[in-house]
Amino acid sequence: MLRPDPRWILVLLFVGCVAGDLQIQNYGDMRPNSAVMKTFETYQADSNLVYYMSGPDTGPTGLMGIEKGYVLETKLWRRVEDPLPPFRELVRGMQSKALEYGLSLHGFDIRDDRGNDIGDWYSILDGRMPVKMVGEKRVMVYPPPSDIYEINRLRRFGIDED
Repeated sequence: MLRPDPRWILVLLFVGCVAGDLQIQNYGDMRPNSAVMKTFETYQADSNLVYYMSGPDTGPTGLMGIEKGYVLETKLWRRVEDPLPPFRELVRGMQSKALEYGLSLHGFDIRDDRGNDIGDWYSILDGRMPVKMVGEKRVMVYPPPSDIYEINRLRRFGIDED
């Protein structure tokens, strides 16, 4: 019986680690932050952020604010031009939709690939999406699926989606 050379195992492990590191290069993340949740739930728009929404006006699937020095690289989000008047309505719509499905909303810091805070996110827990840096101060964030509330209600009750 042939035994693998331990040196080859180390080489394969090293290559696997390097390949795994390359896959996550340029990706940021979202970290839970109760202070962010509170700002959304008390309708406090931050003047240093540009706000975007996805989903219907009556119950968005996600709201986010990106620091003004960054460019959001996607046409899939709608900019909230003047966040103060509609901000309350958007958050209330999300709260109503989440309550209808027995879900809760959460606040998150949006962080770049170096761990720097570049914005705020508000959605149900499974609504978080990948954050990809596509250049210096350029970020791409896909919106949550349009049926994210329904998907999570089905999961909660153990019902298969298909």
